[in-house]
Amino acid sequence: VASVEGTFACIWEKNTIRFYYWTPEEDVRQEGGPLSENPQPDQWGDANLKNTVRLLETDTECDSEAHQEWQCHNCAGSTSCT
Repeated sequence: VASVEGTFACIWEKNTIRFYYWTPEEDVRQEGGPLSENPQPDQWGDANLKNTVRLLETDTECDSEAHQEWQCHNCAGSTSCT
């Protein structure tokens, strides 16, 4: 993202969070757009999708190839993950 101006949206689902961005010139109020009366995320397309985060279940087995070390840190019984 080249500028902090524009429209940002995120879709939080059970296992993922998707982050979207539109430049100030884009018509975000058009039918199905993020600021329309009836937003349709399925119509937004990959051009506006900037990042997807996959959420892990707390009991997910650690995979050193798929996960970062901090994702595999066991926080059970802790008040923080430091």
